[in-house]
Amino acid sequence: MKDKCFVDSNILIYAHTNLDLKKQGTSQALLKSENLVISVQVLNELVSVFRKKFNKDWKSIGKIIAETTEYFTISPITEETVNRAIKLSIKYEYSYYDSLIIASALESNCKTLYSEDLHHTQIIDKSLTIINPLK
Repeated sequence: MKDKCFVDSNILIYAHTNLDLKKQGTSQALLKSENLVISVQVLNELVSVFRKKFNKDWKSIGKIIAETTEYFTISPITEETVNRAIKLSIKYEYSYYDSLIIASALESNCKTLYSEDLHHTQIIDKSLTIINPLK
């Protein structure tokens, strides 16, 4: 069985837009992997970005969210996730929201976190490696 991998919202945004065709292709190929996980936070970020930045209509956004939730395991955000994110933010000096992504990935027992925004190849708590697949 393949290790679980967490996907940050920026990868999904590139996969669903034409911002950068090279990054779009890389993101779409990555999303064909197995055992991918996202959190409720990622879903919320997708809705916000597609609505505000790309002015997508609600039907289009709903379709993207439906496809995403069908394909990915969705990690909830709990009080424990929030507390862990605060500790991670202090320890690694990431913003709270980036730390919330990291906390969700750790709680989901992911080995890899795919993100364009975090430190490429950094290892978090000796168990989660951050990879920027768009680098």
